[in-house]
Formats: sequence, C-alpha cells, structure tokens
Amino acid sequence: MTMRTTLLACASAATFLAACGGGSGGSSSDEGSGSAGNEKADLYAGSWRGECLEDYAVGENPAFPTGKSQIRGYVLTKTGAESLAFAYNVAEFETPNCSGARTALFTTRGVVSLDGSKGVGNIQAERATFTTQSGPVTIGKALLWVSNGLLYLGTEAPRDAQGYPNQLESNTPLSPV
Repeated sequence: MTMRTTLLACASAATFLAACGGGSGGSSSDEGSGSAGNEKADLYAGSWRGECLEDYAVGENPAFPTGKSQIRGYVLTKTGAESLAFAYNVAEFETPNCSGARTALFTTRGVVSLDGSKGVGNIQAERATFTTQSGPVTIGKALLWVSNGLLYLGTEAPRDAQGYPNQLESNTPLSPV
C-alpha cells in the first residue's frame, strides 16, 4: 500500500471513529459515499457505518454485566476502476446500546477486486473479492449492492460454484459517514 493510500485510509478511519457516537444519516441517491465518477469502484468508495448491534443485554453475560455492543464500518478507498483498498473496523462498547467510551477497536485491512455483476432476485449486485492483508477478519468473496444511499454486503449466504453468495443480506445496511 502506498503512503498516500495509507494516509487516506487513516484519515477516513478517523472520520469513521468520530462518527461512531452519533446517529446515522443517509442520502436518497443510489450513489456511494465517495466520488460520483463512472467507474465501478466509484459507487463503493467512501466511509460506511452500520447501526449499533447488541452483543449482550444487561445481565446476559457475567463478563459484561452492563451489556456489550458494537458498531462496524468500512473505509473503502478507490485504487483503480475495479479495485479498492479497505479497512474494516469494529468498535466495541461495554454497554448494550453503543453509548459511553469505546472499549476496543479491531481493524482489518486489505484490498477488494470487483469481479463483475451477478443477478440476485431483481437486484444486480457486484461480485467482490476481499483479500485480507492484516487484521483478525477474513472476508473473502462477497456481494456488494448500493440502494437508496445504503451499502449492503452479502457474505454468509449459500455459495455458488465460483464461491460467491447466492443471496443478499438486507437486514444490516451500512450508511455513508
């Protein structure tokens, strides 16, 4: 990764982290949070943040008596017409609603190649291969889809012969930061 790409990823990650405590806003367009160019990668480039997800409710786990939650997000930096660098961030909180101070941050970095579109129901999704270069999470082959300004990422559905998911996961969209 070049110094410029590293600096862009760090700056974008700082934006993501600053946004972790606030609400999420989204645009109503079908464009990503990045530039408005005509190349495939332009649609996905930018900083994307999910909603707060509860890991443990209050009293559910003795190790976290006040609960535990997390916010996940992606910083996608365009590196070519069909390629991006990514930083996948998971911010953890020892409350059930992502309030208070962040207690941990896990980051995985790597590259994404956009491998062509795939029809899933009435949606044209992009086949994407995430190659991890550092960090605890391996994402692998996924489907990406942007609708109404939200990014959807399918990773855990049954797979086709090429290893890509056969369905989209539409219950956990990511909003532009």
